[in-house]
Amino acid sequence: MEQRASRSKAFLRSTADFLWPPRSLVSRERGVGKGPLAPHEFGQIHFLSGAVCDRCGAPLGADAGDGAVCAVCIARPPRWDRARAAFVYDAASRRLVLDLKRSGRRDGLVTFAGWMGQAGERLLAEADLIVPVPLHYARLA
Repeated sequence: MEQRASRSKAFLRSTADFLWPPRSLVSRERGVGKGPLAPHEFGQIHFLSGAVCDRCGAPLGADAGDGAVCAVCIARPPRWDRARAAFVYDAASRRLVLDLKRSGRRDGLVTFAGWMGQAGERLLAEADLIVPVPLHYARLA
């Protein structure tokens, strides 16, 4: 029975992809394949990796040790304990972020969740509590 349901789900997904081909989250072009971005768009996203500030997640030099804190956080400590980002917010990633924040575009949520999960894997493993903080009081509804 489970196998039949799995096949049915795969058939429906394939049919939906044929009728409504996936579109890029950035350019809206059709037929980007399995991912949410066209290959040339994915290559423009600057994913954060390597040493990052233990407080804000900003990229640090290669020689920074575990638990290193950037100069900005030392000079003006943030009001939160720790934060992470999956990628640099720049011209290439701007539309992805703003479409999610302001336009309510949710078709990239699974992808974003995966990217954020990878970026904050260690933080998530150590966290006792995760509190989402809305950017505006109207987002509380």
